[in-house]
Amino acid sequence: MAQNAAEIETVLPSLSTESTKAFCEDLDGMLGIALSSSQSAAGLGAFKELESDFSALTAVYSVQSKGVLQGSFYLLLDKPGIFILSGLIVMLPEDKIKEQSRRGTLDEAQKLIDSIRETGNLMIGSWDRVYRERMTGHEHFLQIDTKLFSAWKQAEESLGLAPENTCLRVLWDITVPDLPSFRCAAVFPDSLFGPQAAEPQTEEPAPPPAETTEQSPPPPPAETEPQPEPEQPPAGPAPQAKEEPEAKDPQVEKQDSVPEEPKPEDRPVTEAIRELIDSEKESSPAVSRAEEGLDCRILDRPARSVMTTDLLWLDSNTSVETALQQMQSHNTRCALVEEEHRLGGILTRSDLNEAVSPYLKPVFSLYRRPLDDASLQIRIKWFMSRPVHTISPDSPLWKAMEMMCRHDIRALPVQDKEGQVLGLITGSGIFQDLIKQAETGRTQPDCNKSESKPEQRTVPPEEHKDETH
Repeated sequence: MAQNAAEIETVLPSLSTESTKAFCEDLDGMLGIALSSSQSAAGLGAFKELESDFSALTAVYSVQSKGVLQGSFYLLLDKPGIFILSGLIVMLPEDKIKEQSRRGTLDEAQKLIDSIRETGNLMIGSWDRVYRERMTGHEHFLQIDTKLFSAWKQAEESLGLAPENTCLRVLWDITVPDLPSFRCAAVFPDSLFGPQAAEPQTEEPAPPPAETTEQSPPPPPAETEPQPEPEQPPAGPAPQAKEEPEAKDPQVEKQDSVPEEPKPEDRPVTEAIRELIDSEKESSPAVSRAEEGLDCRILDRPARSVMTTDLLWLDSNTSVETALQQMQSHNTRCALVEEEHRLGGILTRSDLNEAVSPYLKPVFSLYRRPLDDASLQIRIKWFMSRPVHTISPDSPLWKAMEMMCRHDIRALPVQDKEGQVLGLITGSGIFQDLIKQAETGRTQPDCNKSESKPEQRTVPPEEHKDETH
């Protein structure tokens, strides 16, 4: 064990640095903010030597480790780090984050305690993933406590570490664009590597309640087992059978996700039209398209005759929550996004569903966290579809369909040369129009008939072109 401890002690700084980088990448993927970290110091030393970097307001995350590392260690965030990370998670304005990172108080930090805890959960989750991949024998990391200290002596007393205690310390400088840099540290007490670490460390923290709270949802199936005795045997293997494929599902899902990428609303419409055309060819091969009129009269219709003029406009800084409410009230699955007084993007319900945390669904209500609620405050400009492909109102329907298939998009704005958005063509709208014509028997629409233009929102033509690419 001593040899292993010496090896682990040597590997910890580099492995922890990799874990911190993974944490920054996870936040970047979730919030669209490019965080970067660099190791500033590492080595053995007295616990009191950290006071110079964490003398003011400090957040301390107590982490229980099981496996090769058996015991508890600590992750520290300085004052700017507390307010910057928690502020980013709850989507506070940039000016507010800067102000709090300089002058924030303990009372203000206490108001953000839920977000501060979630910051720790994210960080420890990233660490746990990296350690599982890179350290043989690692079992798990578990956050068991989060505390805020306004003075370094309070941290020493609360953590039970004397100033002279020897610790392995690793420090990082973390930077965020347009915000002050801050410091994070990992503190591994020397007792973590000793042979006595296993017994006292498992007894000292209170992880059992934390683990049982996380596993509290499974008890319902256990209650149903004792009622009918013959149902107990099938109840046992059932969960086991579900657990085994779960380990294989990620690979299968990656493979299955490839064919699911094509959007189903557009291609079936095109295929249905092609089948309709082919069937007409077979039924009357001697009749040309011009004489029959079906292909020309339908596919050559102008885009304005198929578009919908009931448009929903949203500002690019609109939150996900507001966008969902607006789409529901307008009974639409697509919205146009205005950015800098011009058409800047398109937003669909599918985009919103991907942005919202799945734990907001009622079935996952037991696992809902403040971070999941924070996903509702993300601005739609971070994930709306851009650039916007548009088509002119006089372009034929077949060209609109060809563009939607080529770019794999579900909606196509109709825009004139002056930059005015007249309407929107959707795959489902095309399909509904064809069904309506089939029901009314109108197989020969007037291609040259122009519909009156209702008043629409005008998008200034400056720096905006009618894109047909």
